[in-house]
Amino acid sequence: MTVMEAGAELPLAGGCQTPGAARVGGTVRRPTGQHSVFVHELLRYLEDIGFEGVPGLPGVDGKGREVLTFIEGEVLCDRSQYSPSDDMLSNSARLIRRFHDVTAGSRPAGDAEANVGEEGGSVASQARPSGSCATPADGMMPGW
Repeated sequence: MTVMEAGAELPLAGGCQTPGAARVGGTVRRPTGQHSVFVHELLRYLEDIGFEGVPGLPGVDGKGREVLTFIEGEVLCDRSQYSPSDDMLSNSARLIRRFHDVTAGSRPAGDAEANVGEEGGSVASQARPSGSCATPADGMMPGW
């Protein structure tokens, strides 16, 4: 994994699931967590097969934070602010379906952490797809 140098940081207030996230240029820096090893393997797999809709993982920075490519959009932690259109819901469902299709039978899906709380899962899954872990932009869902 490549170690990235830090630049000017802009704290990201939308990080309701991972406090301490910051934008640095075209990247997001965030602390690692208990599932980071699995998430990193999954992101590398998705990048290798050309899946769009998730951030890339260029490496870690000098503070040990994961460095993810920035996906333009707005993270919505307050559900009262989140009123997706039918098109956005359809787009989101297609993104989730493609994600499940490309992870079916993959090495990451075989990892016990791929389906935390479930045994024997055959796809990697986004357990709680919502506005708090998605990045809606221009009426569509470009990624999580």
